Amino acid sequence: MRSYISYIFVLCWAVSWSQDGFEAPLTNLSIPNSPAFVILDEAPSLIERPGTPKALGAELLQSFDGGTFDNIAVEFSPFWLSKPKKLTYFDLKGLTPTEDGKGLKNKALNPFLNMVVSFAHVRNQDTVTNISLGIRTTLLELKHPRDIKRYEEGYKAVNRLFDLKNSIQRDFGNEQLQRDDPQEYQKQFSIYYKDRLAEIAVEQQVTAAAILDTLVIKPIFALDVAAAFAHRFYNNTFKGSSDQRYGFWATAEFALPIGREFNNTNYLNAYAFARYLRDEAVIFGFNTIDIGVKAELQLSKIFIGYEYIHRSGDITDFRSVGNLRYILNNKIQLVGSFGNNFNDFNDLVSTLGIRWGFDSKDQKVNFVEN
Repeated sequence: MRSYISYIFVLCWAVSWSQDGFEAPLTNLSIPNSPAFVILDEAPSLIERPGTPKALGAELLQSFDGGTFDNIAVEFSPFWLSKPKKLTYFDLKGLTPTEDGKGLKNKALNPFLNMVVSFAHVRNQDTVTNISLGIRTTLLELKHPRDIKRYEEGYKAVNRLFDLKNSIQRDFGNEQLQRDDPQEYQKQFSIYYKDRLAEIAVEQQVTAAAILDTLVIKPIFALDVAAAFAHRFYNNTFKGSSDQRYGFWATAEFALPIGREFNNTNYLNAYAFARYLRDEAVIFGFNTIDIGVKAELQLSKIFIGYEYIHRSGDITDFRSVGNLRYILNNKIQLVGSFGNNFNDFNDLVSTLGIRWGFDSKDQKVNFVEN
């Protein structure tokens, strides 16, 4: 009961009504794992996929055999930084009503919505600097049938809130002010509405919780694709190097909920990873195919995982790494890893990192009255 009451007051504070409906800010957004780090095999985890990204993110990695935070990545989401037009509940979750209008079904996602572009600076040695550029997006998401039912209940709850809002608006009255000064009317009604909703919504506990909770349900299956390019510079000199690396890869995630409670945030995640990598170093150039798997236990804000990647082609190698991620708050995550990386030399992975994420004021989902 107490958790439901907290949902209500969060909703009262967060929701802003417009003429066509209301908007709820997106919280619990992802701070992505930079593909500009992944191309260089420097990320704490090469096998990872986020959900809806924050507008802007930054990642600092400390390798314990290097200088202080020599590895830096900055990335942004073009969709959210472009101040998009209203994003509906259905658009965000990749759903559409069924033909009979009685339920929901999966539809194709907009690849631009979850796209991120990243830049990274990595110093492998005192005289070697890597500059990389990467891009990633989500191609496919599939929801569990039970979760689609939860989306349906959440959307029905939205309509009940519209009924509640209309009832409060009738009690408020002031039609003359609405005609003469719409802005002043909206300002006064917003104050009145929030005061009344706090009183009335105690009877709408599940309604409020259903709306917010369905925004963070993970798909049972998702597929991401990414590409990146990196260039090496030697002896702190801009010119004179033709060494470069580029790659293309795909990451699939299977998310199994641990329990199906109303506000469940615990999952057992399994990943599959495939990457083509070409390194055009003058002396040790190669073409390889990387195939990997990962298991991850997600307990609310803590992610504990292990990944193994086999490299074949011009060279044969492997990566075997355990990783840990902790969500400190909505803007900061702590990441770390330890294990064996690719390469015959300097193959120890031991990193600690910080990820920052910054929201755009437009990262909201729009609910429209039927």
